[in-house]
Amino acid sequence: MYIEIYLLEQLDAFARHGTLAAASEELHLTQPTLTRSMQKLEQQLGVPLFDRENKKIKLNDNGRLAAEYAARILSTENEMKQHLLMLEKVKRTLSFGSVSPGPVKELVPQFSDLFPGKTIQTEMQEGNQLLEGLKNGIYQIIALNYPVEEKGLYCKRVFSERIYYCFTPAAHPVSTDGVYFRDINGRSILMPVGCGFWEKIIAENMPDSKVIMQDGNESINLIAERSDLAAFSSDIAIKHNIVRPSRVMIPILDDVASADYYCVCRNDDKTMKNVIRGLLPKER
Repeated sequence: MYIEIYLLEQLDAFARHGTLAAASEELHLTQPTLTRSMQKLEQQLGVPLFDRENKKIKLNDNGRLAAEYAARILSTENEMKQHLLMLEKVKRTLSFGSVSPGPVKELVPQFSDLFPGKTIQTEMQEGNQLLEGLKNGIYQIIALNYPVEEKGLYCKRVFSERIYYCFTPAAHPVSTDGVYFRDINGRSILMPVGCGFWEKIIAENMPDSKVIMQDGNESINLIAERSDLAAFSSDIAIKHNIVRPSRVMIPILDDVASADYYCVCRNDDKTMKNVIRGLLPKER
């Protein structure tokens, strides 16, 4: 016996709403059309699904059981579609999540070389969200600023990053060998939006400073060209030629100004495990 999916969708809508009028409104159908569909479904199943009294209908025992099965079938159909779409996406896309921009700058070029036919999709989130997304198949690989030891996951340290202070010596006289957060706390400083966990670290260690958030490096550099405001950068940004004009760039020496990055994938994803194994740790 073949039952058309649209009939189950309409039965499910009636079961949820309880009236032809409400179900018709959700389905964008006329009530006569929905009535004919329910009659057709009864014919296909070979049993009555409704009690009909005074031009009103309600599900009988058969109808309630059929509606339960219809809901399960529709849920399974939707799950199948989602899994197929996800499989197709995995074939064409590498989804990479990171806790900060550094791993994106450092790793995306390598991913592009390894998977020339794929689109590299990146997203920044907090660590717990990235882990949940990895487990649920949203990401194939993620970068965290801490290691994880969890069954079903593979983790490896791949490189580190240190925050740099970018300043004009005349306006901000500090040692050019390096500086601590306490030495610059209280000074106004430029910072790009979307720095991930670094924003919290800077807020905690420079509570008396006014951090001026700007959307993108171009905005920061434009302000830097026209003022003496200091700015933040990092050794990774400098490596990738993201520099602040007319600024001396020195490392911030606090331990919390440096982070180790760990790439994580599912243990059963052999392709991603091999990718991570090939990302050799890079020392400071």
